[in-house]
Amino acid sequence: MLRFIARARDLGFSIAEITELLDLWRDKDRRSADVKSLAQARVRDLRHKIAHLQDMADTLEDLANACAGNERPNCPILQRLETSETGLFKPPRLMMTLSDTKTATLHRMVMTKHMCPYGLKSLDLLRREGYRVEDHHLVTRAEVDSFKEQHDVGTTPQTFIDGQRIGGYDDLRRHFGKTVRDKTATTYRPVIALFAMAAAMALATSWAAFGHLITLAAAEWFVAFAMCLLALQKLKDVESFATMFLNYDLLAQRWVRYGYVYPFAEGLAGILMVAGALMWLSIPVALFIGIIGAISVYKAVYVDKREIKCACVGGDSNVPLGFVSLTENLMMIAMAVWMLIKVTILGH
Repeated sequence: MLRFIARARDLGFSIAEITELLDLWRDKDRRSADVKSLAQARVRDLRHKIAHLQDMADTLEDLANACAGNERPNCPILQRLETSETGLFKPPRLMMTLSDTKTATLHRMVMTKHMCPYGLKSLDLLRREGYRVEDHHLVTRAEVDSFKEQHDVGTTPQTFIDGQRIGGYDDLRRHFGKTVRDKTATTYRPVIALFAMAAAMALATSWAAFGHLITLAAAEWFVAFAMCLLALQKLKDVESFATMFLNYDLLAQRWVRYGYVYPFAEGLAGILMVAGALMWLSIPVALFIGIIGAISVYKAVYVDKREIKCACVGGDSNVPLGFVSLTENLMMIAMAVWMLIKVTILGH
């Protein structure tokens, strides 16, 4: 990775651009067009700087040729450096500053009761890319409609660079060679974020209770917290979850109401396991839903070879049904079995 970063820096990529390249490098489902767009944007910027550096070199060369270079004090180079006239010679530092100044025009909706969030994101992106932004506010619905009609566009904000319309926020990201999230693409990000949060909560609770991060209780709390968070995601929209759940859960396909019961049962089992209370209830509940879920996922993914979305983090997710979904159910089963061992054999 260090070699990757060093080579990218050698090619003139900024820190932000290198971050984009690293994300694309790690993404096995990346589009090569996104990488090419990023490289082309860097080429345009380098050619722009090269042109201005050439202008500086030409100006200095002309002044050096005009200087006699003898023992006399007269020197046209010094005379031009101190001149107050514009359009003649500018010190290199000033020339670089001026050559690097990039301007863009942004038209965005800023009303009394509504400010377009994508307009603010476009403004922030332009400034982070080093542009001086002429920020035009559309403050009434009439102004918005008039702007759309004038430029034949259906939405705002709209960005213009060098007189050329770039488009909305996503178009602006593409213009700068940045990736644009495909809202329909499958992703494990919600599950990873949820399990990471559950792990952080478990470690924090262990530290508060015992003064140590790594404890057996922390592992138990991790599973229990994960169950609670997963149930919360499903409870945000039980109807959507139950509908997606019907695609693969074997019990829900036979008894539709099970899809509505499931998130409440998962949440109840998780809360009781966090508290270490009513094990006679939490253990069978976790075992039951975990076993049914594991069998259903295994059949759908590994037997029927189906490619469908998982309802594990709610009915509006794009998480693919597969290993992660199976892991969720196996974790519940393992937790229930461990709790059963603690109660019946260890006597805790």
